[in-house]
Amino acid sequence: MNITERLYALERRMKAALNDDRRYAVAEKIRDLGYIDFRDFARAQPAPAHIEAVERALS
Repeated sequence: MNITERLYALERRMKAALNDDRRYAVAEKIRDLGYIDFRDFARAQPAPAHIEAVERALS
């Protein structure tokens, strides 16, 4: 999967997450990586390591 596909998959998983604690944890991880929010994260075309970190936080 390329970066764009991974970002779309992350976006779908974020929207599907029902647990607010999980959403807050992901948002915190995104801020820790230096991004403002998910939109900023997606627009920045993040490094694969950053995408992986957010995927782990969402798991």
